[in-house]
Amino acid sequence: MKYKYIPDSYNYELINEKYNEEEFIDLQNQYREYLEKLLKSIIDFKDTDAKIKQIINVPKINDSEYNFYHKFSTLGSDYIYLRNNFHIEKLNDEELSRLKNNDMDYDYLKSTLSKVIFEEGDKAFYGNSILKYLANSKSIVFEFSYDQQQLVDVKELKTIESIIQQISEYLTTNIEKKLNIPVSIIVYDGIHDIYKQEDENQMIIQ
Repeated sequence: MKYKYIPDSYNYELINEKYNEEEFIDLQNQYREYLEKLLKSIIDFKDTDAKIKQIINVPKINDSEYNFYHKFSTLGSDYIYLRNNFHIEKLNDEELSRLKNNDMDYDYLKSTLSKVIFEEGDKAFYGNSILKYLANSKSIVFEFSYDQQQLVDVKELKTIESIIQQISEYLTTNIEKKLNIPVSIIVYDGIHDIYKQEDENQMIIQ
């Protein structure tokens, strides 16, 4: 199964030099899992979901079969996902060796995080090139996703928008305070499926 990365900012020449396709996906997720373990030590995402569900039944987007950012999440949330890319192709030989050997600690993460998750420039689109997907490229980017098409009235939408605002403030305040790294929040409403590939045979490594 191939995945669509947004932004598609990977250096495929470096990827082909260092990895086969399966290894590239596995090692991205190994790095991601370690970062998410750190994030879970700051935020209880399952508890956050439980509090949301006490207020309203937010319809979940069911796209984890083909959405890379949803499929491999270890945060334990139905709505909150890490949306950064993982540019492990930028790791030097020593850093890559440590990743392959699962020899990671906080200092390793701290020294490699900016090169792995940050994008070029000041801003990047974590979705289609429209304003709602534009975020600080030098930040930890979270996505709040839900299936807006399943809502039945405007009142539900307003309630969810209020919840998203509260969660955004909660994530930003706590994570920036603990990690001293900017946090950005985007919202994916699933009205237009931006992750499903038109050509399922399309290669991510070319």
